[in-house]
Amino acid sequence: MSAYTMIITCNAVLLFLSTSLLSSEGEKGVHSVVLQVGSSVNATCNIHPNDIYGADQVFWTLNHEKVHSDTYYAVNRSAVKVYLTFVTEGNYSLCCHGPEGNILEETTIKVGISPQPPTNLSCRGKFGTGMICKWKPASSSSATKYVLKYQTVPLVTVGCKDYVTGGNNACFFKHFHYFFTYTIWVEAHNKFGTAISKKIKVLPAEIAVTDPPCNIHVGGEPSFSDQLNVNWGYPKTTPYLFPLMFELKYRRDDSREWMIENDIGMQTTYDLYDLKPDTVYCVSIRCKWANGKGIWSKWSEDICARTVQG
Repeated sequence: MSAYTMIITCNAVLLFLSTSLLSSEGEKGVHSVVLQVGSSVNATCNIHPNDIYGADQVFWTLNHEKVHSDTYYAVNRSAVKVYLTFVTEGNYSLCCHGPEGNILEETTIKVGISPQPPTNLSCRGKFGTGMICKWKPASSSSATKYVLKYQTVPLVTVGCKDYVTGGNNACFFKHFHYFFTYTIWVEAHNKFGTAISKKIKVLPAEIAVTDPPCNIHVGGEPSFSDQLNVNWGYPKTTPYLFPLMFELKYRRDDSREWMIENDIGMQTTYDLYDLKPDTVYCVSIRCKWANGKGIWSKWSEDICARTVQG
């Protein structure tokens, strides 16, 4: 429970006690309080000793409407207290009045709803480029700020440094460690409160995609008219000593039907058998982390070659 007290050198003093007071500010007799929907406020109007009237002559208004007398009472001759609960969003003006209607003190109360937790937090990366984590913001009637945070070691929390490169509702990591496990979450902040998404654990090596294999060469075997030899190299953006596994697909140049070779493993050369002599075949290759986890790269551009004549 939080409390807010204003000491004012005028005709009255307002003492605020709220069950969910979030912030307060003000000067020169007009003050502002921020509350969550469902919060309650106790306000006490203390009458200045020099005033000729007592607390039983003071009344309250909320947004210029008189507050029902059942909600406030005189504590003693110099103090009158009101108790209010706010169940809807909005801006409210709470005033304490003297018997002639003059405002002794005024407070603006802003009532709203704290944000809902962000959802669908996920991350994708590309070797040599960076990693992007995105989330779906929850609907909110108030301006909401989103902050992505992460840990790679316990108790050391780091905030996102780039919310621009990845687009809306995203954090971009230019530099990261492929084999460190990241614990990542997103916080939503507005003036009424904070909400935190579910935390996810990310090993960048498992969610980072490589470029397709490069330097692909396809050639016929002079002594075998039904074979083609294919060899290729690692993508240039793949980290040093990062093992990859490969898949190969091929088709006849005059066909759209691909045949898949998915038992290549980590080798970077492969022979295709039982092909038709003197026929053009096109080959494409893709790769991913050799442990079987992670995401397949895009297929390489087609490389075509002709088998020798029979």
